[in-house]
Amino acid sequence: MKISTLIIVTLVSFAFADIIHLQNGQEITNATVIEINDTDVKYKIGERQVIYIAKKVDVISILYPDGTKDEFEVSAITPQVITDSRDNKTYRTVKMGNLVWMAENLNYILPVSPLSGVNTRSTVSPSNCYNNKPENCKKYGRLYNWVDAMVACPKGWHLPNNAEWEALLDFAGGKSIAGRKLKAQNEWAGGGSGTDEYGFSALPGGFLSMPGGGSASARWYSASSNGGWWSASMRGEHVYRMSMVSGNSNVNSAIDYATSGLSSVRCVQD
Repeated sequence: MKISTLIIVTLVSFAFADIIHLQNGQEITNATVIEINDTDVKYKIGERQVIYIAKKVDVISILYPDGTKDEFEVSAITPQVITDSRDNKTYRTVKMGNLVWMAENLNYILPVSPLSGVNTRSTVSPSNCYNNKPENCKKYGRLYNWVDAMVACPKGWHLPNNAEWEALLDFAGGKSIAGRKLKAQNEWAGGGSGTDEYGFSALPGGFLSMPGGGSASARWYSASSNGGWWSASMRGEHVYRMSMVSGNSNVNSAIDYATSGLSSVRCVQD
């Protein structure tokens, strides 16, 4: 009887939350709108004390528990959607500065890996879903080794280099705060989600670390709390990877010595 009571209380409390509908197709559920002004919609999520901000031009409507609704003028800069002709998957895109980015992690299975002859530190894994679970590809996108990542983007798109990543981070206010502005609003663990100010919707897809560097076997790490994205840039035999961590506002750009491990891919338009 006590269990039934707890379930009812949970459902009722969720039913009394606001639902914010965004132009990029996302729904922010379990929200409490606390202020709507000329430019912003400010709200909280669940019991968190963090105040989130959505740009008013990015909001389509807010549905309140009593059935009433606020509707907003649709912006002319609604993110576009492209179709990958190789498998007919669709991806939202967003323009940030002078560059157009995919607003979702890539989820394409390469028919043939171009890995033969590549000098890597350890055994190479093909692209995969986090923890070998297909539902994670649907949620976070697919994870790729660096060589596959270099050829994974569809025609007209490519893996971004360091200069393109830097341009994105500068547009979002610099490395120290860009993570908070670029992260998706609902997927990061421990209250570490961001404001998704531009609709980039960075996701914590985790990564796969391959054997070597003290690890005897391949290990999956940190889905829901860590996101890592390959860069096309190299320094010597090593490559760069951008990363974000739940609870931190910064974006880290670091050399990754294991091109054979798996990380997420974001494509940028040619």
